[in-house]
Amino acid sequence: MVPVRKDTLLRVFRRRVIDHDDTLTSVGIDDFAFRRRQTDGTIFSHLERRGPVGLLPDRTFNTSRAWLVEHPSISVVA
Repeated sequence: MVPVRKDTLLRVFRRRVIDHDDTLTSVGIDDFAFRRRQTDGTIFSHLERRGPVGLLPDRTFNTSRAWLVEHPSISVVA
């Protein structure tokens, strides 16, 4: 394994967020930890392009729902 700081992977994720257009129809959703045992967030991934399209600051239903409402072209959430 290559040693990296905890914030390095999060910084890489934030830079690699895919610019999506109206063709975003299916996303995967998962949770991740910003910091171990402290703060969890939610990540949305483009299922066709296999990359992150959204990072949310928490794991609440209302935050995820608001993100999905902003992207009405999404018809599949896995």
